[in-house]
Amino acid sequence: MTRDSTCLYGLLGVQPGAPPESIAAGWKQMALKHHPDKGGDAEHFKKVRHAYETLSDPIKRKIYDRFGALVSRRVRRSLGKLELLTLTWKGRAAPTEHRKPTAGPTQFSLFNLFRRGAQRTTKASEPTGLPKSPSLTMHFGVTLEEMFNGTSKRITMKRQIPCLACNATGCQPGFEQRECLTCDGVGQRVTQRRVPSDVPGAVVQYEQKQMICPTCDGMGIMIAHDQKCLACKGHRMTPEKNNFVIDVAPGSREGDEIVIEAVGDQLPGHSAADLIVVLQQKPHARFKRTRDDLAVVAKISLLEALTGITVFIKHLDDRWVKVKSEPCLVYNTQSMLAVSGEGMPRKGSPLLRGTLFVLLEIEFPRDNSFTPKQIEILKQVLPPLSTRSDDIPDPTEYAADVTSIRMERYAARKKEGEDDDDE
Repeated sequence: MTRDSTCLYGLLGVQPGAPPESIAAGWKQMALKHHPDKGGDAEHFKKVRHAYETLSDPIKRKIYDRFGALVSRRVRRSLGKLELLTLTWKGRAAPTEHRKPTAGPTQFSLFNLFRRGAQRTTKASEPTGLPKSPSLTMHFGVTLEEMFNGTSKRITMKRQIPCLACNATGCQPGFEQRECLTCDGVGQRVTQRRVPSDVPGAVVQYEQKQMICPTCDGMGIMIAHDQKCLACKGHRMTPEKNNFVIDVAPGSREGDEIVIEAVGDQLPGHSAADLIVVLQQKPHARFKRTRDDLAVVAKISLLEALTGITVFIKHLDDRWVKVKSEPCLVYNTQSMLAVSGEGMPRKGSPLLRGTLFVLLEIEFPRDNSFTPKQIEILKQVLPPLSTRSDDIPDPTEYAADVTSIRMERYAARKKEGEDDDDE
């Protein structure tokens, strides 16, 4: 039973746990004493009547005894009669349909509950029978090595939980929250203004706008400053550090979701929220991933491209993979080697793997690497020239300065880059 659960009983002059007959008798006695027609205080009479309406209803009384005055009002406004009965039946909620949580915003406002009422959840409630707090979403970066091998990561996060000092009432012992008179406890106000029109005789139209109540800051309750809980300052919630571990399975992909139950914020009258961890793959210096396939660039010499390739690749699990081609094949910069079974493991079936593609980057010899004799040998070994001078009538001949052209191109590219930075 909550700390403020004696307040309504005290208004009727009965003790907690009193039978229905005593509650009815207390109502009659207090109604006669405080009725405005008998010279009583009208405000106090409203409180007495509210106490009787709550405690005379078995469902409302059970919710009040369990959660307190504020949560009792919120739950009554947000849930139907059948759901209230389900909520209080033996302290356990009926099972509901299991659905995958929908990824929402990364930040969650605690006061959304008080502005819109208790929110329902699509997941089955915990054995406590409390509705779930809205799920939270966290984006978490992992390396390609961790996605390849699988890993466990420890996460520390801050969350908000109901204040234990005041039992989430926001008040010091002996006091109770009061419903905001500005918004009637809704937490929002609706303003209406007339829409101007230049058409004579037009139908008058009004525009409605919903805004957070400025008096209670959207909470729907008011607590005197000197009555606020010293621990939570009237906010009903206190921060807490929570540590937990997530398991990243081999073959996990960008956007995969890992659901950690009951580690997020816990609203008053609710069970703790689930945390949805969304994996984000960090860029890798050598490997590129496409689904279950991997691609890596390997540099080879011109001799290897012409006579056969042998490359060694350090894989994501620190193994060295030797890739060898047939010696009779000739490769160019658009060629690639495919190694089946050396790609990413498939999630759930780590023994099955995709394909590793080796993209070839051919390194040509530097200038003046060959002697005239070697050049003649190359002309004899390599295919003939594609164009012979005998086939071209009277050509104009130039001696190209390759070094000068390279420097001019470099200077032009550098200048273009500086111009882009200035823009």
